[in-house]
Amino acid sequence: MKNHSTLGLLTGLTLLAGAVGFASTVQAQTTTRLDSRQFNPSAKCSSVLLTQDPIKLRMTGMWTFGYLARANDSTIIVTPKKIQTVINILTKACAKKPNVKFDSLVEVLSLKLKDKQAGKTSTQPRTSSNNVILNSARILLRKFFAPGTDYVALTASLKPTENDIRSVYAEPLASALVARNERMFKPGIAIRPKPEQETFLVLLSTTKKLQQGHADLNKFPGGYKKVRRYFIKNVPIARFKFVKRGEKLGLAFDGLIFVNGRWVLIPKPWRALK
Repeated sequence: MKNHSTLGLLTGLTLLAGAVGFASTVQAQTTTRLDSRQFNPSAKCSSVLLTQDPIKLRMTGMWTFGYLARANDSTIIVTPKKIQTVINILTKACAKKPNVKFDSLVEVLSLKLKDKQAGKTSTQPRTSSNNVILNSARILLRKFFAPGTDYVALTASLKPTENDIRSVYAEPLASALVARNERMFKPGIAIRPKPEQETFLVLLSTTKKLQQGHADLNKFPGGYKKVRRYFIKNVPIARFKFVKRGEKLGLAFDGLIFVNGRWVLIPKPWRALK
């Protein structure tokens, strides 16, 4: 994605605090319908963007701006020209990874725009990209507490590909994790909070910090001390817990990693070591 395209989009967006209207009603996993047409944000980006139907493209653009508005806690004034601009940007990004889910592509765009906007604001300190990533993790984890959540589908969406694993870990651990991954993510498996657990806690770090022995390493399971030498890419990594409100103990998970534009779960990697 070229900088001038991104900055041009930023210049064209008018952000007003206190989001109202369509921005407050658009949901990242909602299927929008118009007559016999439909738009599924969870579909592959290629199937969403490679269409000549102007109404479908308009639906896609409106949903995208709704997502961006929610991510920035703002209202965006939308014009046909801005819709075409964002469609062009997403289409170029999709051409590189046509099998990526459309909503994941928009999430990456949202993170980049927010970080670029922070860098352009000279009267305020630059917003840490970690804060943007942390917000993205929170959006994901809130889905586990949404009414009617399909836990099987949500868990399956966190399954890493072989490329995801090899992007983070070096051999021989990478191959061991690839083999374990297929055994772990069996069809029908579901991660879910217990009935009495109402919220979550999340701790975000990076693989570089863990590798360098940062204080965060002591906040992760001790097994990461055995695998930190295998990290080959600096990516965000988090651990989280489903808990009762106001409590710190609960159902704990580790290895939530943001790689290749999406969150995946590679828990307890040390167990794959011989």
